[in-house]
Amino acid sequence: MKKKIILVGTSHTIQNNLNNFNFRNYIKKLAIKNRVKIIAEEMKTKDDTVGKIISIKLKIKHLIIEPTDDEKIKLNIKKVGYIQWCFMSKYEMEYLNIKDLDDSKLNEYKREVEKTYRQREKEWFRRIKKVDKYPILIICGACHVKPFYKLLKSKSLFVNIKNKRWGVYGKIECLK
Repeated sequence: MKKKIILVGTSHTIQNNLNNFNFRNYIKKLAIKNRVKIIAEEMKTKDDTVGKIISIKLKIKHLIIEPTDDEKIKLNIKKVGYIQWCFMSKYEMEYLNIKDLDDSKLNEYKREVEKTYRQREKEWFRRIKKVDKYPILIICGACHVKPFYKLLKSKSLFVNIKNKRWGVYGKIECLK
């Protein structure tokens, strides 16, 4: 059997909104149609999410693939807030936005954030590989879809992007 991944990008606000019945129905239909064995999510919370609720209803495994803050320390993955703190003084953090940095500093900041995103995505892959049960429906932040897709494809997985930005309109703000 092919190791199939179904990928959906959205925002964490949508993932956490249990009253968003459009998203709930969308995820449920995708899971049923593709006979998924696992719904995996890039989330920090142990609270209920749309993915978790659908997993329970369909009696399939739910997997949080995002490392906790403690796990990030062990894995040497910097938190975005820490990176921002490193690039801005206490005064700047209080009164300015990260986008107010000069271009050189801002570009360096963005490179550091992107580096942590790629590290996290590699950890997500490691967690998915560990369970080795397919097909898997993965719900992640919209800004992760393209790079995570490339990583999964490089690992010889069959990946189907069903939606790059479900419910996300306008510019995606990935680097906060």
